[in-house]
Amino acid sequence: MGKFITEGKKEIGILRAVGATKSDIKKIFITQAFIYVLIGYLIGLILGVGLNFAIASPAKTWFDSFINQTIKESFGVANPVSTSIFSNINLQALGIYTAILLVITILVSLILATKASNISPVEAIRSNE
Repeated sequence: MGKFITEGKKEIGILRAVGATKSDIKKIFITQAFIYVLIGYLIGLILGVGLNFAIASPAKTWFDSFINQTIKESFGVANPVSTSIFSNINLQALGIYTAILLVITILVSLILATKASNISPVEAIRSNE
């Protein structure tokens, strides 16, 4: 977000010069932050869940052979393991991490959006950055 503010300084100045309020600039940057976070979150969620289910069966096979060949032979005790342990998605943890991500996004976007909205239109248009 800091990069977008730095690179978009001139555009922010132009928007302010044509009548955009500080509130309008904040809305633009907060919306932009949420869109980027949403896209990254959805891609990460799809890849994470997909990889989790793709690797569950091979992980169970390896774990079963490890238990049978190592633990059972060494100690004579082994409990069977359900496949669900490898393919289970903890929705409570997912919800907590999602909430944390939203809080961080709100805080960071508010700080940077406030910084962007305080850019002077005259200085922004004059800047060469």
